Amino acid sequence: MTVQVDRDSIAKAWRKARGEEFFFEFRPSPQAGPGNADVLRSVDEAVGAFNEAAVERYGLDDAPFAEGVSDSDQGVVALMNPGGDGDEVATWFTLLAERLSALGWAGTIRAARVTGPPAWSVDQVEIGYSIGAFARFTPWPEPQPDPNIPGVGLSEEDLSALAELVDQWNGQRTDRVYLTRGDIDGPAPVTGLGAAWIQAALRNEQAFATWVERAARTTASAALTAGAEATFAIASTSEPWQSRLEKTTRLLQQLGPRLEVGVIRLTQPYASTWSTLNSTPPAPPGRIASVNDIRLAREYTLDAYGTQVFTGRHLERAHDLSRWTITDLGNDRHLVQHPNPDAWYAHDTPDPTVLDAARYDFGELIITEEIYRAFMTEEIARRQQR
Repeated sequence: MTVQVDRDSIAKAWRKARGEEFFFEFRPSPQAGPGNADVLRSVDEAVGAFNEAAVERYGLDDAPFAEGVSDSDQGVVALMNPGGDGDEVATWFTLLAERLSALGWAGTIRAARVTGPPAWSVDQVEIGYSIGAFARFTPWPEPQPDPNIPGVGLSEEDLSALAELVDQWNGQRTDRVYLTRGDIDGPAPVTGLGAAWIQAALRNEQAFATWVERAARTTASAALTAGAEATFAIASTSEPWQSRLEKTTRLLQQLGPRLEVGVIRLTQPYASTWSTLNSTPPAPPGRIASVNDIRLAREYTLDAYGTQVFTGRHLERAHDLSRWTITDLGNDRHLVQHPNPDAWYAHDTPDPTVLDAARYDFGELIITEEIYRAFMTEEIARRQQR
């Protein structure tokens, strides 16, 4: 048995894309086992080799190349950027099939049927901002069992808790659920979404699930990314902000004892990474500052938000939180809530006066550019001494 190329489907996808990019997939035979890590790794390594070979053979402008190698329900999917007049693409796929065959694989390379959430579900103009919960876990010190699989840096217990929450998040009525594995969107499994979401993140360093309800113009999403970070968000033109805030707060309360820090804020209409905290208005006062490093996250917060999870250490550093409601979540974690939630979540941006007062309350807990620069200087020096 060998790997075959379905040239008709590839040619049709290439014509439909009008010579632009299109998705292809390698479907291994049933004997290979769907979702086998070796399939992903084999295709990824072969793609890298043939991208380089194509440039040497055809020149930069005429070289086809593939990118975004990710899992799919059938096997492995990647994005092809064709070059030349089509013959180059055919040769590229022939070489890929020969390489996979030589590695012992059998199956078919064909054009992929990739679907994704409707455009309105991720369009802030169409659906407005989400109310999003950003959860930063304690990074798990143990490496992944397979060093070739990057993982996301969470313990088995944290992953199990997240899988359960994703299945609960899926409990709302929806028309369609999508699962993004790496760079590829596709229909989500009917059952076991949480487990599939976790596995996708472990193999691709990130995974996204998106729930869409067309009639109610509502979209919910969940993301898990490398760095022990997870986000959950809900945007809607029909569901009141109070209801959406209640859902995200309940989720943060459940995860709270496991977190280094958690934040609920207005964000883009889809779950994204923690970089969104820097890019979605309002900008934090330390505009280039970061708490991506866990050592900084344990000492500082990026900004003041209407709802956060803090450790006791964070509370000690704050200036004055006497006006805030503080709830003990266990494990030295605390839910800190502003007494006026509508000032934070009822409109596109928080009330400026309330935000300024909150920043005063947080005081030196908010990281500054100076602190961040000093930390990075020390970090560079520490690495050079290794």
